[in-house]
Amino acid sequence: MYTNMNKAKILVLTISGTICVSIVSIIFLLISILSQIETDFEFNEAFELPLSYIQQQVQGVSTDKYLVTDVVDGDTIKVVKDQELITIRLIGIDAPEVKGNECMNEQSTKFLEDLILNKEVILENDPSQGELDRYSRGLYYIFINEENVNELMVSSGLAKEYTYNKAYKYQQEFKSAQFDAKALSLGVWSSECSMN
Repeated sequence: MYTNMNKAKILVLTISGTICVSIVSIIFLLISILSQIETDFEFNEAFELPLSYIQQQVQGVSTDKYLVTDVVDGDTIKVVKDQELITIRLIGIDAPEVKGNECMNEQSTKFLEDLILNKEVILENDPSQGELDRYSRGLYYIFINEENVNELMVSSGLAKEYTYNKAYKYQQEFKSAQFDAKALSLGVWSSECSMN
């Protein structure tokens, strides 16, 4: 019986050892395969995503260009989007109202017309602001030649920084631009407008 016990122990130890060696071998094999995948894998250029697409997904910027067909005032424009005329409200700014004959309304509208009317622009949405305002206008930042048009309106003093409900992507930049415009007494910050 003593020999049968020893044989059983030896058998159990042999099986356990074989299982352990097998598991360790499998682990080393997997590590070897995975390290080859990481070092030997070459990305095929045919499957690369265009940088513009990646930027669009990360930033919300469309790389599509839209023709500006009308400038309503300093913060509202019309563009052709997907063969449809869409009214756009520029996020983060408030320009002088034409209807209220507010100070610098004509200059604000003219500046924006000169900048983008009958030209192609790029639109950027801001998920923090929603897609439409209460008047069903699309909410966007407008870019032309990589310049943020919304910010240009503020830095020229022809629009004020405007936070509707919550902070937006370029809020700090717009506030800084407004600070500079005020310091230089530009546009709506000029003495001409402070008298009204």
